[in-house]
Amino acid sequence: MKSKKSAQAAMEFLMTYGWAILIVIIVIGAFVYFGVLNPRELVPRRCTLQGFNCADHKLSASGFELVLTNAYGIDVRVDYVNFSSETADLVTCKNTASALAGTIAMGETLAVNSGSCTFDSSVKAGTRVKGIVTVDFSDPVQGTQHKLVGTVITDVES
Repeated sequence: MKSKKSAQAAMEFLMTYGWAILIVIIVIGAFVYFGVLNPRELVPRRCTLQGFNCADHKLSASGFELVLTNAYGIDVRVDYVNFSSETADLVTCKNTASALAGTIAMGETLAVNSGSCTFDSSVKAGTRVKGIVTVDFSDPVQGTQHKLVGTVITDVES
């Protein structure tokens, strides 16, 4: 008799918490559906590139523009900036000319552009894209070539 009562108590306990969890999930789903909770706004725009500080970035059909502040420790010449989405060819921005950029002194800022971008048909203005940015640069004195790879989360602008 005692085990029946404890089994019933355990079942009532699980049912009560099960209904409570189900109600919480439904409320969160309703908030997302009606735009009160926007998952897109929970993940901020960001740019991470070791050796440089990303002061700003912009992704549009005219290119991927990146404003870099040199924190590398020496003056550098930026040769190429390329951007591609992590998800299979949603966005690709590649340089077509090597004379796109210039030299950035230590602590100085320079805006560089990757050149035109190609977008998958599913990508519209306002779409959030996570991608990989590659910066090829060199030491203007020694001529040593370097490549940095970083991540960017940004919105496509028109």
